[in-house]
Amino acid sequence: AGTYTVTVTDAMGCITTATVTITEPPVLAATTVGNNVSCFGTATGSATVNVTGGTAPFTYSWNTLPVQTGATATDLTAGTYTVTVTDAAGCVTTTTVTITEPPVLNATASFNNVSCFGTATGSATVNVTGGTAPYTYSWNTLPAQTGATATGLVAGTYTVNVTDAMGCITTATVTITEPPVLAATTVGNNVDCFGTATGSATVNVIGGTAPFTYSWNTSPVQTTATAS
Repeated sequence: AGTYTVTVTDAMGCITTATVTITEPPVLAATTVGNNVSCFGTATGSATVNVTGGTAPFTYSWNTLPVQTGATATDLTAGTYTVTVTDAAGCVTTTTVTITEPPVLNATASFNNVSCFGTATGSATVNVTGGTAPYTYSWNTLPAQTGATATGLVAGTYTVNVTDAMGCITTATVTITEPPVLAATTVGNNVDCFGTATGSATVNVIGGTAPFTYSWNTSPVQTTATAS
């Protein structure tokens, strides 16, 4: 590019000049903007190339499989992509973009079992890793509970759906158990002789959760399995 002058001399020594200016287009340059993958392992990323300089129109070639030829490449998984831009004069430039993805969304549940048979004293808590915070929760309780911890649970199996800020979903399942019904029977040994304190009684316990404590309505109170 520049201004050039030519001097022409004919056979008789006559002279003339001519001037010409050669121009060039602005430098061809490209930049990219990426939209990252929303959920781990999915092809939800995209990238757009912005071109300056050169001579329009431009053609594009992304190193995707198959090759994409628009200014925007879609359905991208996590990775690094290169786009080659060619202008109308055959000038070429390239640029790259890296598409990332969040860690895999994972949920595990811890729990507290029902304390007494037939009661609604269980609870469960979901612990979430990965994905994109914040998270929302939905337990299959009646009514549905929407916190990280579900309470007032009877024995049974519960599922929680966890949704992250990008709409990715995972589930966790927990089984709440209850002890057998607590029951007690007694066996008595009668007094040997009228007016004597020779009787005794023993309580036998089934179900519940050991160890057990006892309280007989004797005076004073006796606290063992056998009162005598």
